[in-house]
Amino acid sequence: MRPEQRSHEGYEWPYVLSGRLRLALGEHDLVLTAGEAAEFGIRVPHGFGNAGPQPVEFLSLFDPQGERLHVRPALPRRDKKPDSRSFSAV
Repeated sequence: MRPEQRSHEGYEWPYVLSGRLRLALGEHDLVLTAGEAAEFGIRVPHGFGNAGPQPVEFLSLFDPQGERLHVRPALPRRDKKPDSRSFSAV
């Protein structure tokens, strides 16, 4: 099944740590493996999925425009005080 694609402002750089990452980028389907990276303008519709039988782990870096759409304040844990500097990826 092809990953759902979305688009927005900015640039993104996914880097694969392990496994195989399927990158649906507009009309293209790419498979990135451990140690490989991609760079693209995220106005192009894009989506990510696992391209192999094992789990895939990857990091994605965003420019400031893309970061605004992918980062939100983390919910405070019940066992600790909220930290305004905490963030979690969406």
